[in-house]
Amino acid sequence: SCTHYSAAGVLQIPSVNDSVTGVDPGLITALITNQTLCTWYLETTSPDPLLASAITLPFTETDPIPGGCNLEFSLDVDPNVYLQYNLYETVIMFAPANLGHAREETPAACDVQMGQGSRWRLQYDVYQYFLPENNLNDSDLLAHLQKMTLTPDITANGVKLATLTSSDRTTMSFSTVPGQGVIYNVVVRDPVLNTSAAYVPVHTYACSFTDPMDNCRTLGQVSTKVFFTVCAIFGLFICFFGHRFLKT
Repeated sequence: SCTHYSAAGVLQIPSVNDSVTGVDPGLITALITNQTLCTWYLETTSPDPLLASAITLPFTETDPIPGGCNLEFSLDVDPNVYLQYNLYETVIMFAPANLGHAREETPAACDVQMGQGSRWRLQYDVYQYFLPENNLNDSDLLAHLQKMTLTPDITANGVKLATLTSSDRTTMSFSTVPGQGVIYNVVVRDPVLNTSAAYVPVHTYACSFTDPMDNCRTLGQVSTKVFFTVCAIFGLFICFFGHRFLKT
């Protein structure tokens, strides 16, 4: 849902280190030998029905692990892309990845060495995808999120904004466009093994669905656009001709 937060976890009663809360929550579960079944739980505090879509992505032992070297967020392995915005700026953040490993094998140490045999060889491609203008439909949102979930779909549908190395900060900022839906995701690549893996996509409309006045639905109305256009024209008039007509 584009309006409600939900919690995803591996336990029926979520705890801090094995669950995450957000509009687009995601988890990574490391399977043990011969394990073929994995259970996750989803809950929401909203009294209204919640429209949700669950997508599972299998990783091999050679694929990098998104968020495998997390030191900042609550999950031990955190594949989520976190987003904050204000009127002018939208910022995304994510945890560094780690090298892949086989089932029940000890993961590579994150910061013991910085050579080509460590996670420092990994690279991060940041992608952006614009949602259709003035479309706030939950079902359509879920369909577009699926286009930014699998690595081949991300590279086919998204626009690559930047490539970050492991020595760069895992954060980027963009200009905010209130009311315009945007999906962001990150693909981590291992250039030595020529493998890749996608983080969990995150979306925003950079506006509130609950504010009584300036909410996401009023921003797309024709009356709102006309109001701001008139204000802009009046502002230009004051700038260029105000000294002639407005005198004290």
